Amino acid sequence: MMALGHSSLSNAASTLGWILAHFAWLGLARWILARSQTGRISTAGLACLALALWITGLAQLKNPEETDVNRYFFEGVLVSEAVSPYRTPPARFETQASHLSAQALTALRSIPQAELNFPELGTPYPPIQEATFGAIARSVRAILGGYDRFAFLAGVAIAGLCLVVVGWRKSQVPWAWIALFLCHPLFLREWGVRAHADSLMVGAMLLALGAKTARAQTLFSFLALGLKYPGGWIAWFVESPTLRSRFIRTMGVGLLGAAIFTPFLLQAPPGTSGVAAFTSLWESNSGVHRWARMLLGLYPGDSGEFFLRLGLLGLVGGFSAHLATQKNLGAFEKAALGFQVWVLLSPTPNPWYFTWILALLPACRAEVRNPLLLSFLALPLAQSWWAIDWVSSWNSGGWMGAWMRTLQDLGVEPLWNFEHAWLGFWTWKAYRSGLRLSHVEQSRP
Repeated sequence: MMALGHSSLSNAASTLGWILAHFAWLGLARWILARSQTGRISTAGLACLALALWITGLAQLKNPEETDVNRYFFEGVLVSEAVSPYRTPPARFETQASHLSAQALTALRSIPQAELNFPELGTPYPPIQEATFGAIARSVRAILGGYDRFAFLAGVAIAGLCLVVVGWRKSQVPWAWIALFLCHPLFLREWGVRAHADSLMVGAMLLALGAKTARAQTLFSFLALGLKYPGGWIAWFVESPTLRSRFIRTMGVGLLGAAIFTPFLLQAPPGTSGVAAFTSLWESNSGVHRWARMLLGLYPGDSGEFFLRLGLLGLVGGFSAHLATQKNLGAFEKAALGFQVWVLLSPTPNPWYFTWILALLPACRAEVRNPLLLSFLALPLAQSWWAIDWVSSWNSGGWMGAWMRTLQDLGVEPLWNFEHAWLGFWTWKAYRSGLRLSHVEQSRP
């Protein structure tokens, strides 16, 4: 009970800190907007602030707090040694000892299995992302003479950051806005302190949306898919003359990805496919998906859950098609709204998935960008609830655990997730409705 109470208090303090950080960022954004109107804004000063914050965040990668990033390093070492991470789950890497160098074995043995995410399963990551991890691991070995986890994770974070900045610049985002958004606490936490590799996919998404030719749009859409599976959905939102051409491009990117990924995924020994396990069993912090499953009487792993997920994916596709027809929205605005629905209907809307949406906002118009930026104030509460949910599931004793289980039995906990997750979307809808009403009022005699 004491440990659970301490965890809850520290989690509450962390939540409060992140809420204050979000407010501080919004204050900084407001101040910059006011200064930019008078022409007195120092982009160099903002860039120095962003650089200092990122150096501070990257320094914490010496002791990473995420098990995901340990898998990045583990699999990067395997790929650099020409060992398939699809056939070799971390728990079985010793079976490939004869194919690994002494440096690789030392690096892999230095990471306890308990610090790896699902070590008994093969990798869930696409081949292009695995090739990127392998290239970074190989570069670290060439520069330092051996594998180093800190240097590898810093390399992943910096590579993703550079790709995102290039994508922003290709989309005509001013340097002042780039420096400002690099200071956002969500980017600093998820891409810097935690080194999630979603930044690589986001950079490819930005390049796809900012591309000027159909060939470049398709290429970068496929690259986004190859870096993380949802990235291919960006093909819906790139500029295209007709809905039919958007659909053909989206299906083409998906089929090409399936054709290339299938041979890799089929290599996994029976029962160790990371993709299969993650998509069939994994669920956390889910609102809409959990509500639908409860209403239909389904349990994780039920055969009917496949059709539920297929139906939710159909809703996402239908909404994306609807967005594609909206002539009053640009490509970045359609993508920001479409990916918000994608994330929020998924079984696992982890906090770092919201960086996909946030990274699109600098290129959006203010009427879409501002309400969505305000919605990110609710994200620390979502992170807090996510952590408390896990703590309560690990600790069966104490008043906090009993209280949490009571809320879960009553259905309050998924309702809470439903409310916070859809806050941005409904805020935008209310904002747009208010604009329409104001135009109606102004047009009346």
